[in-house]
Amino acid sequence: MLYIKNSQTVQVLGFSKRDCKLGYCFISHLVFREATSNFWKQSRRTTYGSWPFNESDKCSAERMAAAGFYVIGDNNEPDLVECFICSKQLDGWEPDDDPWYV
Repeated sequence: MLYIKNSQTVQVLGFSKRDCKLGYCFISHLVFREATSNFWKQSRRTTYGSWPFNESDKCSAERMAAAGFYVIGDNNEPDLVECFICSKQLDGWEPDDDPWYV
């Protein structure tokens, strides 16, 4: 699968940032998401800087990001996440909660 990794790639392909609308880049008949979008797991993973759980927990940052969640909470709600597909927001996670079965 070919995708655009970053803004530099967009520029190399002859597109400017304004050619990318709402996080999508259009090339010929193909549509690609920008790497900064929460569509990509690595972008979601970066939102877990102050995630209150360990990597050994079922709801580890890595598993949460892989399941499609990214953190939108703050210091008052550090475990508030949102699904990048359906925008459902969930909080109140326990160490044994599995993000693949919510």
